[in-house]
Amino acid sequence: MTSACRIYSVAVGIFSVFSLPALAALVDVQIDGSVAYFTYTSPDKVVRYDMAAETFLPEITLSGVPRATAVEEGRLVIGYHDNADVIDTRTLKSTFLTLTEGELSEIEIVNSVAYLNLGEKGLLSVGLDPNTAATGVLLPSKGTAIIGSDLQSAVFMRATGTDPSDIGKIRVTDAGTVISSIESFYQDELPQASSLFIFPEQDRLLDSAGVLYYTHDLSYAGQITGTADDVAFGDGYLIVLRADQLVRYDRELKEVATIKLEAVPASIGQAANAVYAFYDEADAIRVEKVELTALAAN
Repeated sequence: MTSACRIYSVAVGIFSVFSLPALAALVDVQIDGSVAYFTYTSPDKVVRYDMAAETFLPEITLSGVPRATAVEEGRLVIGYHDNADVIDTRTLKSTFLTLTEGELSEIEIVNSVAYLNLGEKGLLSVGLDPNTAATGVLLPSKGTAIIGSDLQSAVFMRATGTDPSDIGKIRVTDAGTVISSIESFYQDELPQASSLFIFPEQDRLLDSAGVLYYTHDLSYAGQITGTADDVAFGDGYLIVLRADQLVRYDRELKEVATIKLEAVPASIGQAANAVYAFYDEADAIRVEKVELTALAAN
């Protein structure tokens, strides 16, 4: 390993705050600011790592088996079998949010409204603020891999495992109701993809197949070289996780550097001048830090 990489390993019996039993299952990973949230079952909990401080935060014990999460500005939404709660990440106080009827698979937050993907039943919109009017409105669902945009006031969805393959956009009001919906022009011309990532400016989307779309009309915006398992955005650059490699792209999305990691991580995050690779292991969690200098242009 080069000097630009450091491994933080927390083994069972050393730091119990981040130890995991052998049967633990990673359900979801979310990043809010510099903090990464890892939601587990067996035991049911959320493990947190602050990339800016390079330290682990206290675990959050959950009241049931989690299915999906979303986090925004200190509010962590946890979806269970038939209900969802909101947890204040500062006080760790949990508050009931809503009942759910359907197979909850994903949660996204747009302008203080949580959108719960209930599969064939659609998206359930519920306001997170007392002054938000959204109280259990069902929206039509376009697929999975949902991601939201506050600036666009929209929820985007990428169809998975369907023919034709497609991507959709639902514009929503502040009350969580539908304004309009569109689909891309390409349908079966698109490769299959399982994830969506939105650029910080919220003007473009990138899917896990490496295809880019403009958010305003879902028109084609280009393609990167290769697929994307996860993405971290920096100031004028893009870091893509591809199996056990980190690939850096410049502002024009030209590939400028690649570095090989020690293994295949579950996800990545970015803070300050470093990228963090998070490994889900049987009896420990490892965090590999890669300095951006290791991903300088070749």
